[in-house]
Amino acid sequence: MNGVWTVCRKDVRVALASPLLYVFWVVSALLVGGLFYVGLSVSPEPNLRILTTNLAVVNVVLLPLISMGMFAEEEKQGTLEMLLTFPTPLWSYVGGKYLTGMVLSSGVFLCSMLCALVLGLLGNVDGGAVVSALIGQVLSVSFCLSVSLFASSLTKEPLAAGLLAVGLLLPFFVGEAFVHQVDASWWTSLIQDISLLEHLAPLSKGIVDLTDIGWFMMGTLFFLWMTTQMLEWKRCR
Repeated sequence: MNGVWTVCRKDVRVALASPLLYVFWVVSALLVGGLFYVGLSVSPEPNLRILTTNLAVVNVVLLPLISMGMFAEEEKQGTLEMLLTFPTPLWSYVGGKYLTGMVLSSGVFLCSMLCALVLGLLGNVDGGAVVSALIGQVLSVSFCLSVSLFASSLTKEPLAAGLLAVGLLLPFFVGEAFVHQVDASWWTSLIQDISLLEHLAPLSKGIVDLTDIGWFMMGTLFFLWMTTQMLEWKRCR
């Protein structure tokens, strides 16, 4: 675990010195505020349901922005090859990058928590549903971040990594649009199984199902494992 914290601290310090991070936080705050306002406008009762689902879609673009250079930029600069020669386990290196991404995304969570406080001021709110929606947001960010890290490990060009991450994430969001175009029950079942929004929707409504939580956790672990395997391949080649 020391390796994870070491990588995270170093990367966070570097990120805090960049103005792009603060631009990302400002844009995220504006998006959260706008989506929250839209949710209050169209929903008959105050909740975070619409904010949670729409924010997950926005994450398809936002998260690749902060993670596309985590591996790609280091490989481009030639530092990744040197880091791969260190005796530190690769999983701790990947875990440190993942934790860095979660820390840098914390601004989104803080804005959502402020929205939850606003809901409390507006009247009688289902606290359980609010907590469930916040958990859904964390799980959604975690999954999208792991996919983005995997994309960053595939190339040494940060921009290409960002575009690749968007391409990898899109099937988990747009699959439902094609459900009714193929008359096959197995197709419908497959799309529902891989759809992120299908597993996020119950959480956004306050329905906590271990199957949905397990989907996000297993998906996150799978792509982090894939990232580790890609770095291992680069180390051995």
